[in-house]
Amino acid sequence: MKNDELKNRFSYEFDYWKSTQGFEPIELLATYDNAVSYEMSCLHVFKLKRGYATVHESGCSCYCSGDAEIEIFPTLVALKESLKNTSRDEYSHGELARECLKQLMGKRDTK
Repeated sequence: MKNDELKNRFSYEFDYWKSTQGFEPIELLATYDNAVSYEMSCLHVFKLKRGYATVHESGCSCYCSGDAEIEIFPTLVALKESLKNTSRDEYSHGELARECLKQLMGKRDTK
């Protein structure tokens, strides 16, 4: 997902996330949502103008996008390594990382 489609899908969230240093998304590479009733639990992987980012959204029904955990990575290799390490977690964050890693299979760094 790129350009206007990306901006339209995440317009509300980007209002909160744009204050994160270096977070200038240009493409959504992977996303996985395993939320249940009244909870938020999803992970998004973005290609940035300079690097990559993961955005982990987790919380109860009163979740706010400003509560998201955003990590910036210089390369796709570094991002995949982080997801690989997180995937060992037996809880929901591990499942999110495993599912996003599957979606990233075959993707390479591009300039």
